[in-house]
Order: sequence, then structure tokens, then C-alpha cells
Amino acid sequence: MLFERTRGTTQAAVKDTKVVRGYPLVGGLVDVFRDGPGFMMRVAQDHPGEVVGVRLGPTTVYLVTYPEHVQQVVLDWRTFGKGGGMFKATRPLLGHGLLTSDGDFWLHQRRMMQPLFQPANLAALTNLMVEVIEREVALLLTRGSAIIDMEVEMNVMSQRVILETMLGRGIERSETDRLNDELQSALEGLNRRMFLSFLPERFPLPGERRYRTAIAAIDDAMLRLVQDRRASGATREDLLSLLLRARDEDTGEGMDDRQVRDELVSIFVAGQDATAKAMTWLWYVLDQKSRGRGALARGGG
Repeated sequence: MLFERTRGTTQAAVKDTKVVRGYPLVGGLVDVFRDGPGFMMRVAQDHPGEVVGVRLGPTTVYLVTYPEHVQQVVLDWRTFGKGGGMFKATRPLLGHGLLTSDGDFWLHQRRMMQPLFQPANLAALTNLMVEVIEREVALLLTRGSAIIDMEVEMNVMSQRVILETMLGRGIERSETDRLNDELQSALEGLNRRMFLSFLPERFPLPGERRYRTAIAAIDDAMLRLVQDRRASGATREDLLSLLLRARDEDTGEGMDDRQVRDELVSIFVAGQDATAKAMTWLWYVLDQKSRGRGALARGGG
């Protein structure tokens, strides 16, 4: 996990940390863009259990890998805020959803959204997830004995599960496919912007036009879906309906269309990649364990 030092981060939080300085001027940027995950893995292995700084151009970010350290960064939101340049770079895509909002506004949104994930609501969403998974598995079975890249397939499946859980059964597959393509393009551009957040926003980066086009398409699609659902008054078993029903317990006010859009995109970004990677590694582990393969083939646990 990476964090930046912001105004709320005390000196003690990063005191005496070692810093990987990398190349002159650019720091570790060459390694990040060449193989970001591999580079961060090497840093973590060279500094096991430590908080370690990594220079990225003129800025320094801090890598934490020890579970207790990660927990502290996540829970102590007043000390480890989201006011740094990397988080600011996410705003065009993620807006002010829970992933990127900070301080009292984050706390307000968290309290408003927390009741949405009560067991009864999650049970209704689970039924929809199972429907999508069964349909996607049936499509995989039509390929017969063909070799399948499970990383690709788990990405596709997790994307479809999250999009249909967010937007419901009524949306056409072609529309979710287009929306997913735009989200993936936007995420590629976002990665560049985050690690180069010290550059002016107007500085032309490779793929910048595609990035901004993708964000405009996401805004158009998401806001239209939100506005149509709100105007219809329909209540469905999906995240969009749950977000539209969310109310501040003190004022009774709900979220405006833009905030609902921001939360939907944040949920997609937070859930899709982590879920896909976990499922991909599950297939790897099952392949290594003959007992697990046998139980799966029999449909047992």
C-alpha cells in the first residue's frame, strides 16, 4: 500500500524511513512504468516489514506492507489523509466518492452508505451475482476443450458481476460492455496521471486524449442511468437503487446525481481488480492441489 505525506501526516509517521532514490531526477519512475508491481515487490523484499520511501520525480511516496501498518494507514484517516497529489489526480475519474474523499465529507458519506450493506440488502445483491456468474460460466463451457486464460476470464467475469450488481438486470449487455471498455481505458490513463501527479494537469501525456474521452463517455452513461432511474421512481435490487435511497440520518437529504455517479465508479474501481486477482490466484492454487481439483470437479466443498 502506498501513501503520501500530507499536511495531516505527522513527522513521526515517516521519521527515519529509508528512501529508495532510484535514478537522478526521475527516481523510481522508470521502474514503475516498466514493471510497477515487480518494482514494488522488490522494494518490499529488500525492506521486509519496514515503511520505506520511494522517490517518484520530485515527490516521495511511502510503501507499507506489514498488516498492522496497513491497518493504521487505513483507519487513522485524520493522520493519513487523501490531500496529496496522487489522490488529486484521481478526481477527474473518481470524483468525490469514498475512495478519494477526505475528512468530514468522507465520514459523512461513509455513515450514509454503511446501512446499504446490511445483510438483507447484501442477500438481494448476492442472488443477482449468482445469476451473472452462472451465465458467464455457461458461456465458458461452450468453448469445450479450448485453452482458457483464467486471468482474462476472471477480469471479464468480475467486471460483469460488478456492473450488473451496480446497474441491475435491465441494462443491455452491449451497454455494459461499452461502459466497461471506457472504464478500462480511463484506468490506464489514471495510472499514468497518479504517478506523474507532480506535472501540471495540462501537461500532455501519452494517451491523454483517450483518457479524457473515456471519462466524458463514463460521465454521460452513468449520469444518464442515474437520472433515468431517479425519474422513473423504480426500486430494484441493485446498488444504484440503494444509493438513490440513501439518506443522511440528521437532515434526511440524499445524494445528488453527481455524487451517486462518483460512488458507482468508486465501487467499480475498488472491487473489480482485487476480485479478479483473487479469483485468478484461486485457480492457480486449485491447480496445485489435487484434492481441491477433485472436490471442485465433484461440485463439493
